[in-house]
Amino acid sequence: MFLMIGISQGKKILSYMGQILCKSCGRMSGCQVFMVYTYLSIFLIPTFRWGRHYYVKMNCCGRIYELDRDKGRAIARGEQVSIQPQDLHDTGWGNAPQNEYGAPGYGGGAGSAYSGYGRGFRPEDHESGQPRRPQRCPACGYMVPAEFNYCPRCGQRIH
Repeated sequence: MFLMIGISQGKKILSYMGQILCKSCGRMSGCQVFMVYTYLSIFLIPTFRWGRHYYVKMNCCGRIYELDRDKGRAIARGEQVSIQPQDLHDTGWGNAPQNEYGAPGYGGGAGSAYSGYGRGFRPEDHESGQPRRPQRCPACGYMVPAEFNYCPRCGQRIH
């Protein structure tokens, strides 16, 4: 008996019409909302999905944010949702200066368009001012932003 089983990642572009204030460059812009997920396929037929993450790619500067899971699910169901800046979590991906570790999104001094966002701090660490350093994925070696628990490239748990 021959059985073909595989695990892979998929991406689905979701329908969203609206303008969002970009945390990175400060402009109102359109965006593309998409879902990334992992799926199991048996005989090349996708049978089970898990690990859904929702992302927003800004048209203005190309910055990519992770979208709040509840808002992402609502958009995937076709509901009319308004995305607010507090629903977006910086991934460090997109057009932004690089830091000394080579990871995007940690540049910009006080007063720059990038100050306060994407500088390698988790929201709970802003009080102490302690920087969170990006980590390398133990499975694929990808430089993962500090606020991520899973590698966006291979899905391996980081923490």
